[in-house]
Amino acid sequence: MIALGITITLILILLGLVKKKSHLIFIFQCLWLWIIQAFNCGGMDYKTNELIYHDGGVATEWLADIFIRFFLKMGIDYMWYRAFWATVAILIIENVIWKYSRKPCLVMILYYAFLWADNIAQCRFFWASSFVLLAFHFMLESKKKLYYIVLVLATGFHTSSFIYLLFPLVYKILIKNSTVKNIGIIGMEMLFFSGVVPILNFIGMRYAADKFVYYLYQDNYSSIIVGLCFLGMYAVFFMMIYWIISRSKEKSEIDIFTLRIINTAVFILPFLLFNSNFGRFFRPILIMSYIVVSNRIGKTKPYSLSNLSVAGFCFITILAGIVLQYKTNWFAIDTMFANNYLLQHIF
Repeated sequence: MIALGITITLILILLGLVKKKSHLIFIFQCLWLWIIQAFNCGGMDYKTNELIYHDGGVATEWLADIFIRFFLKMGIDYMWYRAFWATVAILIIENVIWKYSRKPCLVMILYYAFLWADNIAQCRFFWASSFVLLAFHFMLESKKKLYYIVLVLATGFHTSSFIYLLFPLVYKILIKNSTVKNIGIIGMEMLFFSGVVPILNFIGMRYAADKFVYYLYQDNYSSIIVGLCFLGMYAVFFMMIYWIISRSKEKSEIDIFTLRIINTAVFILPFLLFNSNFGRFFRPILIMSYIVVSNRIGKTKPYSLSNLSVAGFCFITILAGIVLQYKTNWFAIDTMFANNYLLQHIF
């Protein structure tokens, strides 16, 4: 099963590299993403989320709780509840990619390489991040009210999504201040979040409070060096995107917007020193970055600095994905392809 899954994925990657603009190949890439994501039936966090579901959603966020109660009343099993929201999330993501990317197959290849495995394991944040991506779309369309409404819905699946509600305000603060002042602001922000647990407990969000305690104080790296490596990896990603966009003479609206959210995301980067799980906050931003990169290919001469920068970003993204899988003994590959309800019944 694993060999079959890897083979189909590699075929879709190769086809996407050859025909980057093909809508048909993009549809097949999305269909394969949907099969693996929607019908996953095991792996990391699966049993925990299944127990939460059968407990009636009492340990999860407000919107998920409403839908869990509804699905349970209808007698629907957890796997189909999970499949429903995976379908919604994938439809949102593929529509945003389709709308803004001139080479959607390349975006999906980069998604396969770096984001796919984590989004299967951390399904609740995956659902929330799709709403974040939709909120980014509304901001690009200058529909600010819808931006905030959709982000509030995102917090209904994962409380941490509230951080994106702060993005417009944080951007205004960071852009007006000097570098020294911004470093001070980021330091104060880290102090605030280190003391946010009592606030979450006070307002009744005990599950979110427990998660903060776990990520900040219990599930730490084996060494600070590992934290610095994760911080460095994301810093390189965003510096390369910043470079690719900044040196372009013609900037589209999505280029300017992506530049803004990257500038804003700086205030989250230090949390990677505590735990790699904070990297999840960058997933919707990385999808926007993939779209920007895909739109850059072919706009200049083949061996221009711009094209070489884009190629370098793609290479580092794929390499980072491979290295992370290797360091976890290919655990995510097993989760993706060995635990799939649909594939098990077909093959």
